[in-house]
Amino acid sequence: GQVLLVNFWATWCAPCRKEIPDLVALQEELGPAGLTVIGVSLDQQGEEAVTPFLDTYTGDEAVNYPIVLDPQGEVEQAFGGVYGLPMTYVVGPDGRVHHRVLGLFPVDDMRPKLTALLEDESLQGSSG
Repeated sequence: GQVLLVNFWATWCAPCRKEIPDLVALQEELGPAGLTVIGVSLDQQGEEAVTPFLDTYTGDEAVNYPIVLDPQGEVEQAFGGVYGLPMTYVVGPDGRVHHRVLGLFPVDDMRPKLTALLEDESLQGSSG
């Protein structure tokens, strides 16, 4: 019954940094309903670049979702490639990609779509 919001980003990407607080808030708001935000860092320096960067987000802005390091682009390829940063894929409980967003994730526009995926019982437990 999980909905995944898979966000490809990098520490050097200004729009990526700008959307982190929105993704933190979205995880806080919809996480209890079954949404999981996953950040996939494409930084080639991996942990060396990402850990100190994430340490700058503290308190209410602390990143509250898992971060995956993908310096070789393996996760990226599993999604068919990333055409720019940030890029976000919304995966429904059925395992299918339901939405692709290139650029800043439009939280206000996407919230109803995410909620609909979370509540759509026909997608629960399906695979395909």
